[in-house]
Amino acid sequence: MAVSKERTLFASLCILSLILLQMKMLSSVPERVKMILNAKHKMIFARDSLTRPESHAEAVFDGDINTSWKITFNRKANSTSKSYLPGDDSNFLQMELSLTHFPGRPPVPNPLKEIILWPGYYESGIFSKKYARPSLARLIFFKQELVDIDREFRLPEAPQFAAEKTIRIPDGGGPVAIPVDFLPAIENSEKFPENIYQIWLRMEVLEIYPGNQFTNELSVAEIDYINRIKDHDKYSSDHKNF
Repeated sequence: MAVSKERTLFASLCILSLILLQMKMLSSVPERVKMILNAKHKMIFARDSLTRPESHAEAVFDGDINTSWKITFNRKANSTSKSYLPGDDSNFLQMELSLTHFPGRPPVPNPLKEIILWPGYYESGIFSKKYARPSLARLIFFKQELVDIDREFRLPEAPQFAAEKTIRIPDGGGPVAIPVDFLPAIENSEKFPENIYQIWLRMEVLEIYPGNQFTNELSVAEIDYINRIKDHDKYSSDHKNF
């Protein structure tokens, strides 16, 4: 009888512990969401990320216009290539941007509105034409389906092509706002991770404005983005890089 009571008491304590743990996890959801939305360490790589890490591709996401990604512009790159391979010879940056949905029950569609570009080189916040700047670029967007690894027992598949557009970039420094209303419409989601995707951007620089001092050395200071939901009073301040 005593053993039975001990087992009952032990089981009750286990259940109570699980309930308290769930309550703690639920209460911390806003904080965890805030951490996700404010994350600045996004995945990014460029043509020379492996061979010349000092080119600092990550500088376009550091919120500081005085740092920049620099590469020697390859004029022989095949601008019509559709390979999108990290090892090809095009003058590219490829990076993850935002999710297609904002956390909620159900998740709220949160499409991209604009890409914000700071082309060129900056010294103490002042735009300089010392380095080359992009004059023509191809923006290629991909979407990568999110999966619940714990429940679905599978890893995310490779990003799939979504849309692309070639743009002419004015030569006067940033910020340059690029509308992305050509992206496909976002599907509704009833629950995570249904119909939720990670958006990737590949920017290929096709032509440049020559630099006054470093004629063929291309520089890009910052790349940012703005979503439709930009005022996250409940979870975070503003879903932008800076």
